[in-house]
Amino acid sequence: MRRAPVPASKRIRSRSTAATVWRKLKADRAAVFGGYTIVLLILLAVFAPVVSGLFGVDPTTLHPALTDVTFGPHGSFGGMSWAHPLGVDQRLGRDVLARLLYGSRVSLLIAFGATVLSVGLGAGLGVLSGYLGGRVDTVVMRIGDVFLAFPLLLFALGLTGALSDEAFGLSGNGLRIAIMIFVMGFFNWPYIARIVRAEVLSLREREFVDAARALGAGTRWVVWRELMPNLMAPILVYATLLIPANIIFEAGLSALGIGLDPPAASWGQMMTDAIATVYTDPAYLIVPGMAVFITVLAFNLFGDGLRDALDPTAQ
Repeated sequence: MRRAPVPASKRIRSRSTAATVWRKLKADRAAVFGGYTIVLLILLAVFAPVVSGLFGVDPTTLHPALTDVTFGPHGSFGGMSWAHPLGVDQRLGRDVLARLLYGSRVSLLIAFGATVLSVGLGAGLGVLSGYLGGRVDTVVMRIGDVFLAFPLLLFALGLTGALSDEAFGLSGNGLRIAIMIFVMGFFNWPYIARIVRAEVLSLREREFVDAARALGAGTRWVVWRELMPNLMAPILVYATLLIPANIIFEAGLSALGIGLDPPAASWGQMMTDAIATVYTDPAYLIVPGMAVFITVLAFNLFGDGLRDALDPTAQ
């Protein structure tokens, strides 16, 4: 006697790893909020000219009639008005909203660029160190210890002064952005390298790696086809948590004088300029400070949610 076919709606369907991660991530409201906020911030940065045009503001247009060099802008809260929703800056009368939008481009560019550099170097060296072991492991880890002990801020200040105004085909703010990306990315790779190395030390003794070797797979095949898919989870989680740290570090470098030259702006540069008027008009510090706060919070929420979603032991 033949059994009746099971309806399609009642059939048991296996979920792929990506589908399982996506299901867990969607269930985490904080992570979803962080993800949507990140997407919104990136869109605002990419389409900064369009958004600023909708409000009729421009970051380079001066409004000297709206401010006074000695007493600051006319009106409270940085001279906020319908024409300038976030006010104008205290010296030249440039629109704060436009500077905030264009500054997001610089801050996110530096944060993403430094993250890609440090994660790329750290993941690559961590895999080599953990898989090859022996002298390679010893040399890579000792070099990492040297980088961790390096005075990063002093090096950034010295490099900025040594390169002057032009180097490597770059000049002005382009050179300053490249210096910040290099310093923040090149000297932070030991952290991710240690994480990846620890994972590789555990994975290289697993059965699927032994099976690949027994079938004649070379080192390149084992690393790219067997190890890297299992390393993507910690790498992605670390990257999402490193981006906000780089945004904060960029603000610190700007406070030390390594920021951009006017009229260009970044969030760190705007906060540095606001220090002089923090007691008389704190709006100049609150606006970019809130932008940094929201961005860092969004990346941290999304990073925590992604970490939980990628954890196979989590419910």
